[in-house]
Amino acid sequence: YMPALIDYVLINNSNYYMVGNSVDINAILKNTKSALVRFVLKVDDRMIQDTKYKGSKQFIFIPKSPGKYTIDVFAKNKNSSEKYDSKKTLSFFVHEFLPITDTKILCDKISPKVNETVTFKVKCSGGKENLYEFYLMENDEWKLMQKYSRKNFYSFMIFNEGKYRVLVLCKSQFSKYSYEDYDIIELDV
Repeated sequence: YMPALIDYVLINNSNYYMVGNSVDINAILKNTKSALVRFVLKVDDRMIQDTKYKGSKQFIFIPKSPGKYTIDVFAKNKNSSEKYDSKKTLSFFVHEFLPITDTKILCDKISPKVNETVTFKVKCSGGKENLYEFYLMENDEWKLMQKYSRKNFYSFMIFNEGKYRVLVLCKSQFSKYSYEDYDIIELDV
């Protein structure tokens, strides 16, 4: 007999896998007709599912939790006495929510003037229970004006003419990163 050889393990084309979305794995083999395939699914190194050897070259599942997913794909000829003839491993991360993108700072005044209060509001896409941190550059110095909080706006009164810059850092409340996205807006007063 000819041993079963895995050429490729294909996964549905997504760079970002999320909880609740279907994941479709296909094994591409040489000697396909006489091959059996086994899929072993692990999440964070814990074995979750083992399909045992079967004729189907496809494995579909829906992730129920975030984490590192590893799929070991084993192939062997129906007549083989070996544990497997060929093996490939696929790893990817599953996330609970989309990353924050498209962060934009909107200003409530088109031409702000001295002794006026200006409010900056932030809009962004993605994330979950997002947090916002605001910095103000005045006289070429960045100053932290609002630590990370759920408040997506910041207001201040302009006391002097000049150039002002406002920076906002955004991140999901559960993010391990210092920030996921940012935007900067400039004002001339």
